[in-house]
Amino acid sequence: MKLFISILTRLYALTLLFYPRQFRAEFGEEMQPVFSQRLQEAARGGFFPLLGRLRLETYTFPSGLLAAYQDARPLNLLLLLVLGLIPVTIFSFIFILWVGSDSIFILGILLLFGIPLTYGLVLFAWKTGPKLKLLAGIIILVGLLYPSHALMDIDIGYVDFPFNFLWWGLFAMLPVSVIMAALLLYASLEEISARYALRSGANLLSRPFLIGNPHRIRSICLILATLILGKMLYNLYHLTLWDNTYDPLGYVWVMFPVAAGIAAGLMLSIGLPGKAKFISVAYALIIPGTLILVSTIAQQVDFRQLTQQRAERLVLALESYYQHNARYPERLQELTPRYVLTLGEPVVIYGQEWCYHSGDNFYQLGYVSKEHWSSPILEVVVYKSQGNPVEEFSLCADQIANLKRSKPNFYR
Repeated sequence: MKLFISILTRLYALTLLFYPRQFRAEFGEEMQPVFSQRLQEAARGGFFPLLGRLRLETYTFPSGLLAAYQDARPLNLLLLLVLGLIPVTIFSFIFILWVGSDSIFILGILLLFGIPLTYGLVLFAWKTGPKLKLLAGIIILVGLLYPSHALMDIDIGYVDFPFNFLWWGLFAMLPVSVIMAALLLYASLEEISARYALRSGANLLSRPFLIGNPHRIRSICLILATLILGKMLYNLYHLTLWDNTYDPLGYVWVMFPVAAGIAAGLMLSIGLPGKAKFISVAYALIIPGTLILVSTIAQQVDFRQLTQQRAERLVLALESYYQHNARYPERLQELTPRYVLTLGEPVVIYGQEWCYHSGDNFYQLGYVSKEHWSSPILEVVVYKSQGNPVEEFSLCADQIANLKRSKPNFYR
């Protein structure tokens, strides 16, 4: 047991190198024997109490580092976070291999933006109050109201791709939402951080927003975090669903949100004290796992079968409308919300609506389709034709004309 404690003490001496030089010069000589004494006291109770002490020392290590670097230069804190992002980098590389991408460009982007992102997250979480985080969360929630699957409608080429700010804005909304939810969660738990700091004898004057933080604001932060995560998962599901209709990217869409979830978990582990750190571990595991699960479910949806199901729901609503009004509606919008809550849309070509033509005693319902996502040949699928039209009508003619007009060199 003595040999084991001696090895752990030497390893602990190596971890002191992560602290600032001035801090090591002032406290380094006494930290090592104090650590050894704590291990020896725990070892008297047996092996399991010793493991419990090691677990406690591991939990308090990130917060101790952050406290030591709080008054140090930002560059020192950045170097600390570089070390903390090593697990994120390893996970990202494994994820790239898992989804089958052979592009090292994605890993480079994760490294380029992941390190300063986590650095900024820690500073933002530590230096700002809950009201500012609440305002930022409201802005993100409003941004999520714009559907992420609108990415499918942005026609970009290789030349203008790096400068298409709308595309990048929509693409970044998912990982930013994961990060914002973590910041709001941190804001809702700051009272725990304040109590822990007071018990430790810390000075809260550098973080005055922790003093008298209203309970109502903390509750709103927690509710807002839940809404952001829920809307983000909803957007991810529909983005992946529409991605199925093209050359699908699959799990690539969740790569950055997953990395953001791990980075946010790291931020929470640094900022939250004591036993509250289990929340950071839960966030870093549950959020990425949920993202991957939602993406998997959406990838398994047959979009053509889903379109047929939506069309059948409209047919039932049309028949119900006819029974109540002795005629068919002139427009499908007359069915909502009494006969059907939402019309939905055919999930084949993004931006297309249902083709509908009707009279008092007849109607035709269909949509524009194509055999394969890369096929330039458009075809009309008549899902249901009821009654006899008064005059001949070409269903979906206007939508086909619009598609050909939008991409004249592709559709024919």
